[in-house]
Amino acid sequence: MSVKRCVAKKVGQQLMSKTLETCTHHWPDKPVYLGAQAHLQNFYQSFGFIPVTEVYEEDGIPHIGMAREVIQA
Repeated sequence: MSVKRCVAKKVGQQLMSKTLETCTHHWPDKPVYLGAQAHLQNFYQSFGFIPVTEVYEEDGIPHIGMAREVIQA
């Protein structure tokens, strides 16, 4: 599947939703941390992540540390 088709089908959103569902199921009392490519910050913020570091470089690409706190149902 091409990147264009994946974007159109919102594959990234589906994968992230399932990942967060799995994290909540297995570790309900733990926050989720990730190192995101900086240009994807808004994508992760749409899932409740907030920046927790300044932008840093990893493998020549700007990244930012992000966290999503525990969400109580």
